Amino acid sequence: MNLHKLLRTCLNLVGIAAVSISTLSTAATAQSLQPPVPLARQQIWSFLRREAEDRRESRNGGPRIPGQCELTPRDQLVWNRTPLFIWQGLNRVGLSSPNQGILWQETATAGEEQVYRVAHSGAPLEAGTYDWQFFMIAPTHVYATSFEIMDDEAYERIAAELETLQADLEAERADAETIALARAAYFTQQELASDALQELFSVSNPSEEMREGQAELIQIFCPQEKTGK
Repeated sequence: MNLHKLLRTCLNLVGIAAVSISTLSTAATAQSLQPPVPLARQQIWSFLRREAEDRRESRNGGPRIPGQCELTPRDQLVWNRTPLFIWQGLNRVGLSSPNQGILWQETATAGEEQVYRVAHSGAPLEAGTYDWQFFMIAPTHVYATSFEIMDDEAYERIAAELETLQADLEAERADAETIALARAAYFTQQELASDALQELFSVSNPSEEMREGQAELIQIFCPQEKTGK
């Protein structure tokens, strides 16, 4: 079994949640709360592959640091206000914003696949643009990528939909991993790739299938460059 089969399971549960919303709410309320019709498993996987391809195309011709690859967040709108930073490459990172300056800096330790993971542990980020900075020698960063935390209204709408979705999944006795996969599926429907990836990489004590899926995603988004002899 791989992540594709797990996604199919979570999609079935997302469908159950959508039915529950429509039966418990008035027609108008249900329309505003009900998540979009779940994409097929193949469509969700295609979304992630397309996202990876779009990222690679967007940086063609630009300056690149060998081995540097940001998985999430990356140059896009983000819902989660306590984002998880996942990347390969330089291990000294920081976060800053135009209004607040430097929020934090950290030297990370790589895990499996030489992947770094740092969770934002401070106060939840406010709506606005942030720079994820990378350093060779502090305090001058040598590379940065930006992302935007969505506005309060959009954040609250999605938070309400996720709360309803999760409540219905818990009523079906779904485990934490299945719920995370369902949330990831929901984020792909909203075209929030970074949030979908964060869900997939935030599972505590992931199953073997989930670990294999994470490794596959790393290869999709950060393929090893081949060099000629």
